Amino acid sequence: MKGAKFYAFVIIVLVILYTLFQLSGYLAYRELLPPGTTISGLDVGGLTLDEARNLVEQAYESPVLLYYADETIKLHPSRVEYRLRDGTIWADLERRRGQLSFLKGFGTYLLGEDPPPLRADMEGRFNEAKLEQFLDDLAQEYDRGTLAPQAKLETLTFSKGQPARWLDKEASIQRVAEALNSASNRAVKLVVEEGAGPPSFDISLLRQMIEWRIEDFNGIVGVFAKNMDTGEELAVNGDVAYAGMSILKIPIMIQTYRWLTQDPDPETDRLLHETMITSGNFTANLLLRQIGLHQLGEEDAFAGVDVLNASLERLGLVNTFMATPYDTENLPRHYSTPANSRTDLTTHPDPYMQITPTDAGLLLEMIYQLAQGGGTLMVAYPGAFTAEEGQAMIDLMAQNHEAILLEGGLPEEATLAHKHGYVADTHANTGIVLTPGADFVLSVFIYYEEGWLGELSAPIFADVATATYNYFNVDDQYLRPDLAVEQ
Repeated sequence: MKGAKFYAFVIIVLVILYTLFQLSGYLAYRELLPPGTTISGLDVGGLTLDEARNLVEQAYESPVLLYYADETIKLHPSRVEYRLRDGTIWADLERRRGQLSFLKGFGTYLLGEDPPPLRADMEGRFNEAKLEQFLDDLAQEYDRGTLAPQAKLETLTFSKGQPARWLDKEASIQRVAEALNSASNRAVKLVVEEGAGPPSFDISLLRQMIEWRIEDFNGIVGVFAKNMDTGEELAVNGDVAYAGMSILKIPIMIQTYRWLTQDPDPETDRLLHETMITSGNFTANLLLRQIGLHQLGEEDAFAGVDVLNASLERLGLVNTFMATPYDTENLPRHYSTPANSRTDLTTHPDPYMQITPTDAGLLLEMIYQLAQGGGTLMVAYPGAFTAEEGQAMIDLMAQNHEAILLEGGLPEEATLAHKHGYVADTHANTGIVLTPGADFVLSVFIYYEEGWLGELSAPIFADVATATYNYFNVDDQYLRPDLAVEQ
């Protein structure tokens, strides 16, 4: 019996201690605002009244963010003389919190339940005239008329242009007023109207940039560029005859694949590699001998030249020819073409072999189209070429790394499959450029009227490559590190 009384006494003491412990927790909890309580949208649940007041005042003192299109402007409340009118809100919150009886609240607390949250809204006053003046100033800075597309020579970049835009002040004032009176939503998308779009963005801008770049150069620069996706193309002095140099090794490569019925054997593969990558003249002549053998039955480089010229004519490349194989002193015949018959512009091209920037670009376009499974080569020579051979030619030319010329103006993510050529007064580089935004061909030929061209050509190649890349990738342009960065 005594043991039962003792255990009952212990239980009563534990209950009293537990109740006192919970009561202590409840007294502290009762000082806090119920969870989920908001003031002007700002959650202050779980805070004391003083903590909530400080948090709310800080929120109303913070700047309102105004978004004008892509611009972000901060409006500090003091700029428009904003004053918060809290009135009796804090006393009202205290009163509403105290309406719940102590015992009922304690019982709810013991059950692990929260009292209902409270809601309150606050407002302030501001100087409407000063807010209107602020928006007028903002409109004066950011409103604009139509911006036409632009070519920016200093960075070799382009702007697509922008439509006219202007702030609708009357519609925006209400939004700003609501944000000023909100403790939780302090951001406003201003109402901005747009006018008609800018003029079309077209390749005349690329022409303008290239002409700006070469206007002070004492020579003749020829450029051909074509977007393989859209067909948009540009030619600057594209039909001027230039020395063919090693650029003529491109049609030699094409004619080699024309007679191949399977992958090149190791020896032919070696000849192709040395001709296209190390630019060997001797190996190019050996390939011409094979072309002559397989097409005319004559293992002779001159026979290969005859096959090459007949094919160029069939492909419509009337300004491109080889009079002799490489490093041949005899000139048994002279070729007259529309390009070398011009009297207005001349580069005094090599009489042994010639080409134009346009023809060089079209040759590369044929290779690109072949790799896609179609194009001129398949039409002109049914069954002689495969898409795999077109890709093999691109892969071969992509192994040619100079780190200068066109390659010097392209970002690392671009793939350049190209061929270059040099003589004393003429340099050329022509390639297929594979980029994230578009694939294109680009041929650049540079003739220097004063003789030795030397290193004068390298910056022109790089700049034309950068400009062309940026035009065809206008939404993700390449900012060269050596050029001024746009502000």
